[in-house]
Amino acid sequence: MIILYNILLYTGIALLWPAALVAAFTVQKRRNTLLQRLWLSTHILKNHRNRTPSFPVSKSIWVHALSVGEVLSAVPLVRSLKERYPEKPIVITASTQTGFEIACSQFNPQEIRIFYFPLDLHIAIKKAYDRIRPEVVIITETDLWPNFIYQMNRHQVPVVMVNARLSRRTLEGYRRFSFFFIPMLRLLHKICVQSPTDLKRYLAAGLPQEQLVLTGNLKFDQPSTPLSLSRRNAIRKSLGFESCHEVLVAGSTHPGEEEILLRCYAAVKQRRPTLCLIIAPRDPQRARTICQLAASMGQVAVTFSEITTSTEKSAGAVVVLDVIGVLRNLYAICNIAFIGGSLVPLSGHNPLEPAAFAKPVLFGPDMNDFADIARTLIACGGALAVDNEAALVTSIEHLLAEPTKAKAMGQHAQETFQAKSGAVQNTVLEISKLL
Repeated sequence: MIILYNILLYTGIALLWPAALVAAFTVQKRRNTLLQRLWLSTHILKNHRNRTPSFPVSKSIWVHALSVGEVLSAVPLVRSLKERYPEKPIVITASTQTGFEIACSQFNPQEIRIFYFPLDLHIAIKKAYDRIRPEVVIITETDLWPNFIYQMNRHQVPVVMVNARLSRRTLEGYRRFSFFFIPMLRLLHKICVQSPTDLKRYLAAGLPQEQLVLTGNLKFDQPSTPLSLSRRNAIRKSLGFESCHEVLVAGSTHPGEEEILLRCYAAVKQRRPTLCLIIAPRDPQRARTICQLAASMGQVAVTFSEITTSTEKSAGAVVVLDVIGVLRNLYAICNIAFIGGSLVPLSGHNPLEPAAFAKPVLFGPDMNDFADIARTLIACGGALAVDNEAALVTSIEHLLAEPTKAKAMGQHAQETFQAKSGAVQNTVLEISKLL
Protein backbone atom coordinates (compact mmCIF):
# COMPACT_ATOMS: atom_id res chain seq x y z
CA MET A 1 0.00 0.00 0.00
CA ILE A 2 2.71 2.48 0.98
CA ILE A 3 4.76 1.65 -2.12
CA LEU A 4 1.78 2.25 -4.40
CA TYR A 5 0.97 5.46 -2.55
CA ASN A 6 4.50 6.79 -3.04
CA ILE A 7 4.55 5.82 -6.71
CA LEU A 8 1.35 7.80 -7.23
CA LEU A 9 2.56 10.66 -5.02
CA TYR A 10 5.90 11.18 -6.73
CA THR A 11 4.43 10.59 -10.18
CA GLY A 12 1.88 13.30 -9.44
CA ILE A 13 4.63 15.63 -8.23
CA ALA A 14 6.64 14.98 -11.38
CA LEU A 15 3.67 15.64 -13.65
CA LEU A 16 2.14 18.55 -11.77
CA TRP A 17 5.20 20.30 -10.37
CA PRO A 18 4.90 23.38 -12.64
CA ALA A 19 1.31 24.03 -11.46
CA ALA A 20 2.28 23.24 -7.85
CA LEU A 21 5.23 25.62 -8.09
CA VAL A 22 3.02 28.41 -9.41
CA ALA A 23 0.47 27.81 -6.64
CA ALA A 24 3.20 27.70 -4.00
CA PHE A 25 4.56 31.10 -4.94
CA THR A 26 1.38 32.93 -6.00
CA VAL A 27 -1.02 31.83 -3.25
CA GLN A 28 0.12 33.71 -0.16
CA LYS A 29 -0.83 31.13 2.45
CA ARG A 30 1.03 28.43 0.45
CA ARG A 31 4.06 30.66 -0.05
CA ASN A 32 4.19 31.49 3.65
CA THR A 33 4.35 27.85 4.77
CA LEU A 34 6.01 25.89 1.95
CA LEU A 35 9.60 26.01 3.20
CA GLN A 36 8.52 25.42 6.79
CA ARG A 37 6.54 22.33 5.82
CA LEU A 38 9.45 21.01 3.79
CA TRP A 39 11.67 21.47 6.88
CA LEU A 40 14.49 22.73 4.68
CA SER A 41 16.00 25.11 7.23
CA THR A 42 15.71 25.57 10.98
CA HIS A 43 16.27 29.28 10.45
CA ILE A 44 12.84 29.74 8.90
CA LEU A 45 11.02 27.73 11.56
CA LYS A 46 10.09 30.81 13.55
CA ASN A 47 7.09 31.55 15.70
CA HIS A 48 5.12 34.76 15.70
CA ARG A 49 7.58 36.42 18.09
CA ASN A 50 10.32 35.93 15.51
CA ARG A 51 12.30 33.58 17.72
CA THR A 52 13.62 30.26 16.51
CA PRO A 53 12.14 27.55 18.74
CA SER A 54 14.73 25.18 20.18
CA PHE A 55 14.57 21.49 19.41
CA PRO A 56 14.05 18.95 22.20
CA VAL A 57 17.17 17.55 23.83
CA SER A 58 15.31 14.41 24.89
CA LYS A 59 12.41 12.40 23.52
CA SER A 60 9.27 14.47 23.21
CA ILE A 61 5.51 14.24 23.17
CA TRP A 62 4.47 15.35 19.67
CA VAL A 63 0.91 16.68 19.33
CA HIS A 64 -0.34 17.46 15.82
CA ALA A 65 -3.43 19.52 14.96
CA LEU A 66 -4.44 20.33 11.40
CA SER A 67 -5.84 23.86 11.69
CA VAL A 68 -7.66 26.29 13.98
CA GLY A 69 -10.42 23.98 15.24
CA GLU A 70 -8.09 21.08 15.93
CA VAL A 71 -5.51 23.31 17.65
CA LEU A 72 -8.17 24.72 19.96
CA SER A 73 -9.39 21.19 20.72
CA ALA A 74 -5.83 20.19 21.61
CA VAL A 75 -5.17 23.13 23.98
CA PRO A 76 -6.55 21.55 27.20
CA LEU A 77 -4.92 18.21 26.30
CA VAL A 78 -1.49 19.79 25.79
CA ARG A 79 -1.77 21.75 29.03
CA SER A 80 -2.81 18.63 30.94
CA LEU A 81 0.11 16.65 29.49
CA LYS A 82 2.53 19.44 30.43
CA GLU A 83 1.19 19.46 33.97
CA ARG A 84 1.45 15.68 34.28
CA TYR A 85 4.86 15.37 32.57
CA PRO A 86 6.66 18.68 33.26
CA GLU A 87 10.05 17.14 32.52
CA LYS A 88 9.10 15.97 29.00
CA PRO A 89 9.45 18.30 26.01
CA ILE A 90 6.14 18.87 24.23
CA VAL A 91 5.95 19.82 20.56
CA ILE A 92 2.79 20.95 18.80
CA THR A 93 2.57 21.16 15.00
CA ALA A 94 -0.08 22.57 12.68
CA SER A 95 -0.55 22.23 8.93
CA THR A 96 -2.03 25.65 8.17
CA GLN A 97 -0.81 29.17 8.79
CA THR A 98 -3.91 30.09 10.81
CA GLY A 99 -3.56 26.93 12.89
CA PHE A 100 0.11 27.74 13.54
CA GLU A 101 -0.74 31.31 14.56
CA ILE A 102 -3.46 30.12 16.94
CA ALA A 103 -0.99 27.69 18.53
CA CYS A 104 1.49 30.56 18.97
CA SER A 105 -1.23 32.64 20.65
CA GLN A 106 -2.19 29.83 23.04
CA PHE A 107 1.20 28.58 24.25
CA ASN A 108 4.41 29.99 25.62
CA PRO A 109 7.05 28.99 23.03
CA GLN A 110 9.60 28.60 25.82
CA GLU A 111 7.46 25.78 27.26
CA ILE A 112 5.73 24.33 24.20
CA ARG A 113 7.72 24.15 20.95
CA ILE A 114 5.62 25.06 17.90
CA PHE A 115 6.41 24.03 14.32
CA TYR A 116 4.71 23.30 11.02
CA PHE A 117 3.78 19.70 10.26
CA PRO A 118 6.00 18.22 7.52
CA LEU A 119 4.64 17.51 4.07
CA ASP A 120 4.14 13.79 3.47
CA LEU A 121 7.51 13.46 1.75
CA HIS A 122 10.26 11.24 3.11
CA ILE A 123 12.91 13.97 3.32
CA ALA A 124 10.62 16.35 5.24
CA ILE A 125 9.38 13.64 7.61
CA LYS A 126 12.95 12.46 8.31
CA LYS A 127 14.13 15.97 9.17
CA ALA A 128 11.16 16.52 11.47
CA TYR A 129 11.62 13.12 13.14
CA ASP A 130 15.36 13.60 13.69
CA ARG A 131 14.82 17.00 15.31
CA ILE A 132 11.63 16.42 17.32
CA ARG A 133 12.64 12.92 18.46
CA PRO A 134 9.12 11.80 19.44
CA GLU A 135 8.36 9.24 22.10
CA VAL A 136 4.71 9.28 21.05
CA VAL A 137 2.75 11.12 18.36
CA ILE A 138 -0.78 12.35 19.09
CA ILE A 139 -2.91 13.37 16.10
CA THR A 140 -5.98 15.44 16.93
CA GLU A 141 -9.18 14.48 15.09
CA THR A 142 -7.86 14.05 11.55
CA ASP A 143 -4.98 14.80 9.13
CA LEU A 144 -3.66 11.28 8.65
CA TRP A 145 -0.81 10.85 6.16
CA PRO A 146 0.38 7.40 5.03
CA ASN A 147 4.12 8.15 4.76
CA PHE A 148 4.19 9.86 8.12
CA ILE A 149 2.34 7.05 9.90
CA TYR A 150 4.47 4.43 8.17
CA GLN A 151 7.73 6.17 9.15
CA MET A 152 6.65 6.54 12.77
CA ASN A 153 5.68 2.85 12.79
CA ARG A 154 9.05 1.91 11.30
CA HIS A 155 10.79 3.82 14.11
CA GLN A 156 8.50 2.11 16.66
CA VAL A 157 6.92 5.40 17.69
CA PRO A 158 3.27 4.81 18.69
CA VAL A 159 0.78 7.09 16.92
CA VAL A 160 -2.50 7.81 18.71
CA MET A 161 -5.44 9.58 17.10
CA VAL A 162 -7.45 11.48 19.71
CA ASN A 163 -10.84 13.18 19.59
CA ALA A 164 -11.47 11.03 16.53
CA ARG A 165 -14.75 11.31 14.69
CA LEU A 166 -16.03 9.49 11.63
CA SER A 167 -18.84 10.88 9.53
CA ARG A 168 -21.16 8.71 7.51
CA ARG A 169 -19.65 10.10 4.32
CA THR A 170 -16.08 9.32 5.43
CA LEU A 171 -17.10 5.82 6.49
CA GLU A 172 -18.41 5.19 2.99
CA GLY A 173 -15.09 6.38 1.58
CA TYR A 174 -13.17 4.06 3.92
CA ARG A 175 -15.32 1.14 2.80
CA ARG A 176 -14.98 1.98 -0.90
CA PHE A 177 -11.19 2.24 -0.67
CA SER A 178 -10.64 -0.16 2.22
CA PHE A 179 -7.52 -1.62 0.55
CA PHE A 180 -5.84 1.77 1.12
CA PHE A 181 -7.34 3.27 4.27
CA ILE A 182 -7.74 0.26 6.56
CA PRO A 183 -4.05 -0.83 6.49
CA MET A 184 -3.08 2.77 7.28
CA LEU A 185 -5.57 3.04 10.16
CA ARG A 186 -4.41 -0.27 11.60
CA LEU A 187 -0.90 1.17 11.96
CA LEU A 188 -2.30 3.55 14.58
CA HIS A 189 -1.61 2.32 18.09
CA LYS A 190 -4.94 3.61 19.43
CA ILE A 191 -7.94 5.59 18.24
CA CYS A 192 -9.66 7.58 21.00
CA VAL A 193 -13.15 8.38 19.68
CA GLN A 194 -15.56 11.16 20.59
CA SER A 195 -18.87 9.28 20.83
CA PRO A 196 -20.54 5.86 20.71
CA THR A 197 -21.65 6.66 17.15
CA ASP A 198 -18.03 7.19 16.08
CA LEU A 199 -17.02 3.96 17.82
CA LYS A 200 -19.66 1.99 15.91
CA ARG A 201 -18.58 3.50 12.60
CA TYR A 202 -14.92 2.64 13.12
CA LEU A 203 -15.95 -0.93 13.94
CA ALA A 204 -18.10 -0.96 10.81
CA ALA A 205 -15.08 0.19 8.82
CA GLY A 206 -13.29 -2.98 9.86
CA LEU A 207 -11.07 -1.90 12.77
CA PRO A 208 -10.68 -4.23 15.77
CA GLN A 209 -12.37 -3.40 19.08
CA GLU A 210 -9.05 -3.44 20.98
CA GLN A 211 -7.72 -0.56 18.84
CA LEU A 212 -10.63 1.70 19.82
CA VAL A 213 -11.48 3.45 23.08
CA LEU A 214 -14.33 5.82 23.87
CA THR A 215 -12.82 8.85 25.62
CA GLY A 216 -15.32 11.63 24.83
CA ASN A 217 -15.05 14.93 23.03
CA LEU A 218 -12.16 17.23 23.95
CA LYS A 219 -14.21 20.23 22.87
CA PHE A 220 -16.32 19.83 26.02
CA ASP A 221 -13.14 20.45 28.04
CA GLN A 222 -12.38 23.84 26.54
CA PRO A 223 -11.69 26.62 29.08
CA SER A 224 -14.99 28.27 30.02
CA THR A 225 -13.77 31.01 32.34
CA PRO A 226 -16.30 33.83 31.99
CA LEU A 227 -15.15 37.28 30.98
CA SER A 228 -15.63 39.95 33.61
CA LEU A 229 -18.32 42.55 33.09
CA SER A 230 -15.68 45.27 32.74
CA ARG A 231 -13.88 43.26 30.06
CA ARG A 232 -17.11 42.63 28.15
CA ASN A 233 -18.02 46.30 28.34
CA ALA A 234 -14.56 47.24 27.09
CA ILE A 235 -14.96 44.96 24.07
CA ARG A 236 -18.38 46.37 23.27
CA LYS A 237 -17.07 49.92 23.59
CA SER A 238 -14.15 49.17 21.26
CA LEU A 239 -16.70 48.08 18.64
CA GLY A 240 -18.91 51.12 19.14
CA PHE A 241 -21.76 49.16 20.76
CA GLU A 242 -23.93 50.86 23.37
CA SER A 243 -25.77 49.07 26.18
CA CYS A 244 -28.98 49.14 24.13
CA HIS A 245 -27.46 47.28 21.20
CA GLU A 246 -28.20 43.60 20.60
CA VAL A 247 -25.41 41.57 19.01
CA LEU A 248 -25.56 38.64 16.60
CA VAL A 249 -22.21 36.88 16.08
CA ALA A 250 -21.91 34.60 13.04
CA GLY A 251 -18.80 32.48 13.57
CA SER A 252 -16.74 30.44 11.09
CA THR A 253 -18.72 31.47 8.01
CA HIS A 254 -17.96 30.50 4.40
CA PRO A 255 -18.51 31.91 0.89
CA GLY A 256 -22.20 31.87 0.00
CA GLU A 257 -23.15 32.01 3.66
CA GLU A 258 -22.26 35.64 4.31
CA GLU A 259 -24.68 36.83 1.63
CA ILE A 260 -27.50 34.92 3.34
CA LEU A 261 -26.54 36.34 6.74
CA LEU A 262 -26.39 39.91 5.40
CA ARG A 263 -29.87 39.54 3.92
CA CYS A 264 -31.20 38.12 7.19
CA TYR A 265 -29.57 40.92 9.14
CA ALA A 266 -31.11 43.57 6.88
CA ALA A 267 -34.56 41.97 7.26
CA VAL A 268 -34.39 41.75 11.06
CA LYS A 269 -32.86 45.22 11.46
CA GLN A 270 -35.93 46.80 9.86
CA ARG A 271 -37.87 45.72 12.94
CA ARG A 272 -34.98 45.61 15.44
CA PRO A 273 -32.87 48.72 14.63
CA THR A 274 -30.64 48.11 17.66
CA LEU A 275 -29.32 44.83 16.20
CA CYS A 276 -25.59 44.67 15.33
CA LEU A 277 -23.90 41.95 13.29
CA ILE A 278 -20.38 40.54 13.62
CA ILE A 279 -19.24 38.14 10.91
CA ALA A 280 -16.22 35.97 11.66
CA PRO A 281 -15.21 34.18 8.43
CA ARG A 282 -13.40 30.88 8.75
CA ASP A 283 -10.59 32.47 6.72
CA PRO A 284 -9.93 35.98 8.11
CA GLN A 285 -8.15 36.92 4.87
CA ARG A 286 -11.59 37.05 3.24
CA ALA A 287 -12.65 39.98 5.45
CA ARG A 288 -12.16 42.63 2.74
CA THR A 289 -14.12 40.57 0.24
CA ILE A 290 -17.03 40.33 2.69
CA CYS A 291 -16.92 44.10 3.30
CA GLN A 292 -17.17 44.59 -0.47
CA LEU A 293 -20.07 42.13 -0.61
CA ALA A 294 -21.89 44.10 2.10
CA ALA A 295 -21.31 47.34 0.19
CA SER A 296 -22.76 45.80 -2.97
CA MET A 297 -25.88 44.96 -0.94
CA GLY A 298 -26.23 48.54 0.32
CA GLN A 299 -24.77 47.93 3.78
CA VAL A 300 -21.81 49.50 5.57
CA ALA A 301 -19.16 47.06 6.78
CA VAL A 302 -15.79 47.55 8.46
CA THR A 303 -13.09 45.17 9.55
CA PHE A 304 -12.47 44.43 13.21
CA SER A 305 -9.02 46.01 12.96
CA GLU A 306 -10.42 49.22 11.48
CA ILE A 307 -13.16 49.77 14.03
CA THR A 308 -11.12 48.85 17.12
CA THR A 309 -8.31 51.25 16.18
CA SER A 310 -10.51 54.10 14.97
CA THR A 311 -11.48 57.01 17.20
CA GLU A 312 -14.83 57.27 15.39
CA LYS A 313 -17.19 54.35 15.99
CA SER A 314 -20.22 53.44 13.90
CA ALA A 315 -22.55 50.98 15.58
CA GLY A 316 -24.56 50.74 12.38
CA ALA A 317 -21.76 49.00 10.50
CA VAL A 318 -21.38 45.27 10.10
CA VAL A 319 -18.09 44.22 11.73
CA VAL A 320 -16.06 41.60 9.84
CA LEU A 321 -13.33 39.78 11.74
CA ASP A 322 -9.94 40.00 10.03
CA VAL A 323 -7.79 38.66 12.88
CA ILE A 324 -7.59 35.33 14.66
CA GLY A 325 -7.87 34.50 18.34
CA VAL A 326 -10.69 36.90 19.32
CA LEU A 327 -13.85 35.04 18.26
CA ARG A 328 -14.22 33.43 21.69
CA ASN A 329 -14.40 36.87 23.36
CA LEU A 330 -16.94 38.04 20.79
CA TYR A 331 -19.21 35.12 21.64
CA ALA A 332 -19.04 36.33 25.24
CA ILE A 333 -20.64 39.67 24.33
CA CYS A 334 -23.31 38.44 21.93
CA ASN A 335 -27.03 37.91 22.43
CA ILE A 336 -27.28 35.17 19.81
CA ALA A 337 -24.61 33.02 18.15
CA PHE A 338 -24.87 31.51 14.68
CA ILE A 339 -22.49 28.70 13.68
CA GLY A 340 -21.20 28.85 10.11
CA GLY A 341 -20.51 26.15 7.56
CA SER A 342 -24.05 24.93 8.18
CA LEU A 343 -26.22 26.98 5.80
CA VAL A 344 -23.90 25.84 3.01
CA PRO A 345 -23.00 22.15 2.61
CA LEU A 346 -19.73 22.20 4.57
CA SER A 347 -20.73 20.07 7.59
CA GLY A 348 -20.72 22.88 10.16
CA HIS A 349 -18.31 24.00 12.88
CA ASN A 350 -17.99 23.75 16.65
CA PRO A 351 -21.06 25.15 18.49
CA LEU A 352 -19.59 24.70 21.97
CA GLU A 353 -17.71 28.00 22.31
CA PRO A 354 -20.90 30.09 22.54
CA ALA A 355 -22.54 27.33 24.60
CA ALA A 356 -19.74 27.69 27.17
CA PHE A 357 -20.75 31.34 27.58
CA ALA A 358 -24.46 30.48 28.04
CA LYS A 359 -25.50 31.87 24.65
CA PRO A 360 -28.43 30.56 22.57
CA VAL A 361 -27.03 28.83 19.50
CA LEU A 362 -28.40 28.71 15.95
CA PHE A 363 -27.07 26.70 13.03
CA GLY A 364 -28.18 25.54 9.61
CA PRO A 365 -29.20 22.05 8.45
CA ASP A 366 -25.69 20.71 7.72
CA MET A 367 -23.88 19.98 10.98
CA ASN A 368 -22.58 16.56 9.92
CA ASP A 369 -19.10 17.05 11.39
CA PHE A 370 -20.64 17.92 14.77
CA ALA A 371 -23.81 15.86 14.53
CA ASP A 372 -23.71 14.42 18.06
CA ILE A 373 -22.99 17.80 19.65
CA ALA A 374 -25.73 19.46 17.57
CA ARG A 375 -28.28 16.79 18.55
CA THR A 376 -27.28 17.09 22.21
CA LEU A 377 -27.67 20.87 22.24
CA ILE A 378 -31.02 20.70 20.45
CA ALA A 379 -32.28 17.99 22.80
CA CYS A 380 -31.39 20.01 25.91
CA GLY A 381 -33.04 23.12 24.51
CA GLY A 382 -29.78 25.02 24.06
CA ALA A 383 -29.79 25.27 20.27
CA LEU A 384 -32.08 25.53 17.27
CA ALA A 385 -31.50 24.20 13.77
CA VAL A 386 -32.84 26.43 11.00
CA ASP A 387 -33.56 24.91 7.60
CA ASN A 388 -33.25 28.03 5.49
CA GLU A 389 -32.94 31.80 5.34
CA ALA A 390 -36.55 32.51 6.29
CA ALA A 391 -36.32 30.23 9.33
CA LEU A 392 -33.13 31.99 10.43
CA VAL A 393 -34.84 35.39 10.29
CA THR A 394 -37.79 34.05 12.30
CA SER A 395 -35.54 32.47 14.94
CA ILE A 396 -33.43 35.61 15.40
CA GLU A 397 -36.51 37.80 15.75
CA HIS A 398 -38.15 35.36 18.17
CA LEU A 399 -35.10 35.17 20.47
CA LEU A 400 -34.63 38.94 20.45
CA ALA A 401 -38.31 39.47 21.24
CA GLU A 402 -38.21 36.98 24.13
CA PRO A 403 -34.97 37.57 26.06
CA THR A 404 -36.13 35.33 28.92
CA LYS A 405 -36.41 32.39 26.54
CA ALA A 406 -33.06 33.27 24.94
CA LYS A 407 -31.41 33.35 28.37
CA ALA A 408 -32.93 29.96 29.28
CA MET A 409 -31.62 28.49 26.00
CA GLY A 410 -28.15 29.77 26.81
CA GLN A 411 -28.25 28.30 30.30
CA HIS A 412 -29.33 24.91 28.93
CA ALA A 413 -26.44 25.00 26.45
CA GLN A 414 -23.93 25.89 29.17
CA GLU A 415 -25.20 23.20 31.55
CA THR A 416 -24.81 20.56 28.84
CA PHE A 417 -21.31 21.83 28.02
CA GLN A 418 -20.26 21.55 31.65
CA ALA A 419 -21.89 18.16 32.22
CA LYS A 420 -20.02 16.41 29.43
CA SER A 421 -16.46 17.33 30.37
CA GLY A 422 -13.86 14.67 31.20
CA ALA A 423 -12.46 13.73 27.78
CA VAL A 424 -9.04 15.24 28.55
CA GLN A 425 -8.63 13.08 31.64
CA ASN A 426 -9.69 9.95 29.74
CA THR A 427 -7.36 10.74 26.83
CA VAL A 428 -4.35 11.50 29.03
CA LEU A 429 -4.90 8.16 30.77
CA GLU A 430 -4.61 6.34 27.43
CA ILE A 431 -1.50 8.30 26.41
CA SER A 432 0.15 7.72 29.80
CA LYS A 433 0.18 3.99 29.05
CA LEU A 434 2.72 4.72 26.30
CA LEU A 435 5.07 6.97 28.27
